[in-house]
Order: sequence, then structure tokens, then C-alpha cells
Amino acid sequence: MSRPRNPDYLIYDGLHEPIIDNKTWELVQEKRKQNCPKIKQSHQVQNPLVGLVFCEKCGKPMQRRPYTKANKPETLICSNPKCHNVSSKLYMVENKIIEALKIWLENYQVDNSSKDKQKSDHNKIIEKSIIRTEKEREKENAKLNKIYEFLENGIYNNDEFINRSKTVKDNIQSLENKLEEYKSLLQKNAEIQNQKEMIVPKMENIMDLYYSLETAEDKNILLKSIISKVTYLKTQKAIKKDSDPTNFELHIYPKIPKFNNLH
Repeated sequence: MSRPRNPDYLIYDGLHEPIIDNKTWELVQEKRKQNCPKIKQSHQVQNPLVGLVFCEKCGKPMQRRPYTKANKPETLICSNPKCHNVSSKLYMVENKIIEALKIWLENYQVDNSSKDKQKSDHNKIIEKSIIRTEKEREKENAKLNKIYEFLENGIYNNDEFINRSKTVKDNIQSLENKLEEYKSLLQKNAEIQNQKEMIVPKMENIMDLYYSLETAEDKNILLKSIISKVTYLKTQKAIKKDSDPTNFELHIYPKIPKFNNLH
């Protein structure tokens, strides 16, 4: 048995810059004009989750199914007619995604406070390692200068100079490599910290702005600025009176490196 399918959906990667300040609305409008494909007036995006939500069972995109004649809320169904993933009301899935993002943000703020302290302690250890390595390098440089003096004063012949200077130069190069690794690690930690500091205001702005947007297309652009994809799974229909219509499972994959998925 096949199900009607609505061909009105788009799939594209979210390529928009992060929205983190009070000009979010203007940025949404500007990015919509610059980056979105041309859509005929009769085919405007009506699904805020288009190109974001995919079936957990078969991997196909979930799409909007309207019920204009029956005056029923539109649903979200798998685009694969052979898939048995149970549909849900679109607005319920949308609300659950926003709710999950809010919960994630709260947990992130609590969890990150302790991790920041650990990261700060780790950085202090790296900084001490840098200081210790620089002192070792100074000692090796002093040895190398001494070897040159011995060569100039005739204490070392050429073979002795080459052998002894090579050993010291190798030590200096090894210490230089260590210093580069330590400094690179500090820089990477600083970049991660900057990203973390941007996440909270960005997410807060999105939560505040989302339901004030007038079009599904603007909501879609906003969600794509922070979410790579969402997978949807529902195995049972909510047909009984006491059934929970939100008995579906969502896995949300935010566009934030090195963070756990939302469940």
C-alpha cells in the first residue's frame, strides 16, 4: 500500500554564517536572498524542517504532508512509500526539536563550567612545560656555543666538532619540535574556547527569534545554521485515547565540533 507523497521539498546543506547578535533577523533575510535556490511563488517552502529531518529506518528525507481538505494538521512522513516509519504531526516534531535544543543549551552551560576549569588546569600544565622546554633549549644552545669556542681555540678538531655539535643540534631540534607541539595545542584550546563562548549567545538568540519568524523558509534557514541533520523514528501509532502522540525518537546532530549528539 502506497502513501501520497508531497514533492515540495528541498535538500541542501546549511551554508549560512552563525547568527549571534541582534541583527539576526537581517542576516536571515540577507542569506535567504543570497544563498537559497530560486523558488517559484507557487512553490514556496512550507516546511520549516525541509532538508533537515531524515528517516531513521531508511535514511530518506521526511517531508510535509498537508491535509487542506480535511482541515487536519499537516504531518511529517517518510518520502519512501515502502518505509513503515510512522508519521507524526509536523508541529509536534518541530516543537520537540526546539525543546531539545533548549535542554541541550541548559545542560551545556552547567557541564561546561566544570570542563572549563579542567581545561584551564590543563593549559597551565602545558604552559609550565613550555617554560621548562625553553630552559632546556637555552642550556643546549649554551653547549653549542661552547663547542664552537672549543673549535676556535683548537681544543676540538673538525671530527670532534662535527660529532659533538650534531648531538647538541639534534637535541635542540627535538626541543623545538616539542615547543611547536605545546604552542599548537594551546592555540587549539584557545580556538575551542572561543567557539564555546560563541555557542551560548548564538543559541539563545535562535531560541528567542525562532517563533517570531513569519515564514517556514526563514525558520528552516535558522535551524540549518546550527543543525546538520535530525533523524526521526516512530514505531507505534498513537490511536488510543491515552496514547502519547509524541512517542517518537529524535537524534539531533548540531553543527558544533566535539560535542555529543542530542537524544
